[in-house]
Amino acid sequence: MAAAEAPAVGKQVLDTGWLAARSTEVALTGVELTTTHPRSSSAAAPWMHAAVPGTVLGTLLKNKLIPDPFYGLNNEAIIDIADSGREYYTFWFFTTFQCAPAGNQHVSLNFRAINYSAEVYINGHKEVLLKGMFRRHTLDITEVLHPDGSNLLAVLVHPPDHPGTIPPQGGQGGDHEIGKDVATQYVEGWDWMCPISVDVKGLGESDAWSHYFGFRKIECTIDDSTGGRIFKVNGEPIFIRGGNWILSDGLLRLTKKRYMTDIKFHADMNFNMLRCWGGGLAERPDFYHFCDEYGLMVWQEFWITGDVDGRGVPVSNPDGPLDHALFLLCARDTVKLLRNYASLALWVGVVREQKIQGKYLSQDSTDPSKYLDGTRVYVQGSMWDGFADGKGDFSDGPYEIQYPESFFKDSFYKYGFNPEVGNVGVPVAATIRATMPPEGWSIPIFRKGIDGYIKEVPNPIWITTNTFPTQNQGRSMTKLNNTAIQKILMISVEK
Repeated sequence: MAAAEAPAVGKQVLDTGWLAARSTEVALTGVELTTTHPRSSSAAAPWMHAAVPGTVLGTLLKNKLIPDPFYGLNNEAIIDIADSGREYYTFWFFTTFQCAPAGNQHVSLNFRAINYSAEVYINGHKEVLLKGMFRRHTLDITEVLHPDGSNLLAVLVHPPDHPGTIPPQGGQGGDHEIGKDVATQYVEGWDWMCPISVDVKGLGESDAWSHYFGFRKIECTIDDSTGGRIFKVNGEPIFIRGGNWILSDGLLRLTKKRYMTDIKFHADMNFNMLRCWGGGLAERPDFYHFCDEYGLMVWQEFWITGDVDGRGVPVSNPDGPLDHALFLLCARDTVKLLRNYASLALWVGVVREQKIQGKYLSQDSTDPSKYLDGTRVYVQGSMWDGFADGKGDFSDGPYEIQYPESFFKDSFYKYGFNPEVGNVGVPVAATIRATMPPEGWSIPIFRKGIDGYIKEVPNPIWITTNTFPTQNQGRSMTKLNNTAIQKILMISVEK
């Protein structure tokens, strides 16, 4: 067979043509899959078409093997990793690609991220991607590519080591086990893969790099009179109007178009800052690109939440993720990934009151946000140094549903900058219809006891989907006309 033509210098994104299968249902090894027993392009069981970039759950949903977890109580029909064990959600991903280097060309296989670790096989050669959700991986595959340009790639993805479980009484963070890993803490650890690419360099070019850029000056200081953070952009004071961003899709079905739509939506609401909450992700570069374009500043947190503060039932690990060196490695890589985006306004170490912060990032020369960036303010936590009471105590909120007029009262919040607060009401009718069957549309009943306390009696779907009560001593929800809301829902369905 004749050798393939040399590939053009540049990047090839491997985001189509993937197959996936549960590892316990595949008898072949990675070497066999990429040498003597490769998969065909057909998705014969146990193999299925995979969503890459994406999650295992996203792939299962794509193939209609699980119901939509975001509709009604469908999530209760999905086997949880705490019950199935990690092996059940350990998956093979397989694809082929064309690439044959020539002359002085070098080829790298780049992984944007893996949750949580992986074994990579390419044409029978094995590489290990070490643990850590927030790190990139680059493999030099020049010497193992086939001369004819046809290459086989298989990736075995393992979930986090400590996915954890949800105690019978529920609660935020579950049993806090997920906090022991350097991984997103808003789920129990279903595994996923972010974009994968093949990068060809050579033919006289030693290296190449390009990036959009913008010129701006962001100043962030503490106001002497209020104790709150104030921001200036190019010398002009900016009144911050923002919100917390976790993910716009829990299954990571995220595209450039979706990022553009979501970010523009926030800009249209007159937001000028988004807080990337520490229990979520360091977002994909597309997120920051569109924040650049639409003029939203980004408050970027690292990945420590209430799952590592020594509190809760059961008590969480008080010393943060178990592998401190891995945490810092991921922090360094994240700083290098994001530091060139003009929208990035400040780094924040942790969520809320954790006082273990100094063990990870600090103001000294070992702090990655300083020696790898140095152009932005670093704050150790979301309730420190100009946020909330500035001392790391529980001083944000109030939560639950709020009266809209409350936000405009001087008595609503006594500190200068509030990092978290409750919202003003239930979702619009279209959102309720899209996420709940009709039996979930009933507005909770409110019963007033002889002591004056108003008890909320929600329907079963609302019980499952609510973390906080939808009212507080009769606040807000008692002002709604339940019959009118239900009529709106029913009229829309009839149309």
